[in-house]
Order: sequence, then C-alpha cells, then structure tokens
Amino acid sequence: MAYTETAPIVVGIGEILYDVLPARKRLGGAPFNFARFAQHCGMTAVPISAVGEDGNGDQAKECLRRLGITSRLVLRATEASTGLVTVELEADGVPRYTIAEPAAWDFIRPCVDLQTISRKAAAVCFGTLAQRNPISRQTIRDFLDRLRPDCLRILDLNLRRPHYGREVIEESLKRCSILKVSSEEAPEMLRCLEMAEERWMENLLRKYRLQAILLTRGAEGATFFDRHRRFDVEASSFGPVQDTVGCGDAFTAAFVASRLCGEGYREAMANAAQLAGKVAAGMMEEIQ
Repeated sequence: MAYTETAPIVVGIGEILYDVLPARKRLGGAPFNFARFAQHCGMTAVPISAVGEDGNGDQAKECLRRLGITSRLVLRATEASTGLVTVELEADGVPRYTIAEPAAWDFIRPCVDLQTISRKAAAVCFGTLAQRNPISRQTIRDFLDRLRPDCLRILDLNLRRPHYGREVIEESLKRCSILKVSSEEAPEMLRCLEMAEERWMENLLRKYRLQAILLTRGAEGATFFDRHRRFDVEASSFGPVQDTVGCGDAFTAAFVASRLCGEGYREAMANAAQLAGKVAAGMMEEIQ
C-alpha cells in the first residue's frame, strides 16, 4: 500500500460503528471520527478498524469512499456484525450510549499493511473502548509499539462502562505522548488508577512521561497542561447546541492537525475549540 501524499498521515485506530440516533444512523466511533475530522483539517486520514461482512459494513466502506478516505485498513471480520451503538440525547444535547457486544471492531487483526503504515504515521489516536477484546487490544498495542519515536500518540480515553479497567488505562498511558480526557471522565480515570485528585495532571505527566494533557470541559472550554505551562481556552459557540456527538473527536483532530502544521499549543487549542463548536452547532454535517 503506497502513500505518496504530501500531507502528514494521521491514523485513528479502534472502533468504527454506526451511531443509531433517534432520527437516523450515522457512521462513527471515536477513532474514525478523529480520522475524518483530521482529513477535513488537511491531513491524510487512515482509519484502522474492522466491519462485518454485512450491509452495514458495505455502507461503511462506501461512506469512506465518498469522504475520500482510504478503507484499505478497515478490515472485514467474520466473527461479528458491524458495530452498532444506540445514542439517546439528553435535554442538553449530551449523548447516552448503549454499545452492542460483540462487534466487528473487537476483532481487528494484524496484517502487513499495519506494519507499513506504522512507519509512516505522523500521529495516531487511540482509546480504551476498542481494547475491551484481547484480539483488538493486542493488535492496537503492537501497532503503537512499532511507531516512530517522533510520532504523536494521542490517547482519547473514551471511557464507556463497563468496557475498561485499570490495566487497560495504565498500559494505554504508557504508550501515549498526549492524553485527552474530559472533565466527566477524569474522576473515573483517577479512581481506576487510585490516584489522588490533588495535582493530578502534574502527577500523571511525571509518572507516565506525557508531553501534555488536554482537559475538555464542554461549554466551559478546555485546559492545556504540560511541564512548562497551563492555560485555558474558551469554548467556541456558533449557535444553539444540536448535539455533542463527535465534538471531542473534532477537538482532538484539529489540535493534532494544527501541531503537525507547526502551530503552537495556544493556536492549536484555539483551533480545536473552534472546530468542536462548529460540530456542536451542527455546522459540519457535510463530513458526518
């Protein structure tokens, strides 16, 4: 598989699934969302996942084709159907998820093309959900362990009960360079790690040798933290919130794309907040 594009290659590895919303279904999954938003930001997106040998799997492949995103590494799994997640939106637009199990993305297996892309990737985003099954978990870990030393490794925790535990969180933190976590997930992460809330960001940076932590706080904005600075950015509002599905993934993608384009942390955080705000306001439907 040849990649000759000049834009940096950005990988989202993990779940690809259909979010089944009250009025429609939409292709999603945090790593896939990250990849397509990164493509929107000018990167070369490469999602790595698995779909079933079914109609939904065919539709997912076709959706990727329409978006101009390669589906070469969205493999076919025989063990389960294409993933489905029922999404119910609360009154404030915040989603509640019911995740089907097993799903095709539980069976992501290694292949030669994964080794090829691991040597070319400029950034990789991964989470904990796709590691609930030992098959995908091992494939993801092996892929991360083969990356170039200068590749950005972004861990988006994406904690979804009951699909995580301390071992998965810790091993993921050991393999990432940047942690992205929401204010809702942070207390649960600290509980799993048995870590005190006092100075938790500083302690995580030191213990796991992280470059930075991105803490998203919804309508209250986001916080950047590394060994040298801490600063906040305001949330960007482009109108009433339609729904927040994909906002965090858009935030991560815009941050990564900005950094790969040479922009500083403050500019990257501002760009991330802006894209997340557009998604929340329903302004990015053309890529969803």
